[in-house]
Amino acid sequence: MKYIIIMIMLFAITTAYCEEEPGIYYSLTDTCDIVYNGVHLVLVYDAESNSFLGTAKNNTRETLKKVRVEVHLSNGIELGPTIPADLNKQMTIEIKLPAGTSDFVSWAAHPEVGSNEHRHENSEKGHEREDGEHGKRNREHG
Repeated sequence: MKYIIIMIMLFAITTAYCEEEPGIYYSLTDTCDIVYNGVHLVLVYDAESNSFLGTAKNNTRETLKKVRVEVHLSNGIELGPTIPADLNKQMTIEIKLPAGTSDFVSWAAHPEVGSNEHRHENSEKGHEREDGEHGKRNREHG
């Protein structure tokens, strides 16, 4: 049991510092509020519409090409990406991704920029959490 806990802790620390998509899972009532790849993403799950609603804002001084958003559900289903859009500096777009299913208990979200899913344009476009203690770093890449 101790071995499993140590492995989980090491995975969480590694995930926190790697240059991959954020591995933060949120409950159905949490708000995703992150800056990643230069995009400030604010997203919530709206149970009434069974959709993820929010905004994606260019947080840089340059145009971000092909910005899109994905949501990953705890049941393994991936929603999106949204239709790619070029965002001029400080430009904001509305996000709506229908969940299609209600068979999930948590979710993760991240913006993507450019033509490659894991492309990182500039060092100033790194990611940081802005949501306090909400969410958990329990995402497994695989």
